[in-house]
Amino acid sequence: MDNDVLIFGLTIAEFEDISLKVCFTALILYML
Repeated sequence: MDNDVLIFGLTIAEFEDISLKVCFTALILYML
């Protein structure tokens, strides 16, 4: 159970990191 929670947590962290990069890139393109 703990292993599944750890994997789920990493997946959420990666998803947030990707979302942050996408939003940041979109913001830069919008500024241009």
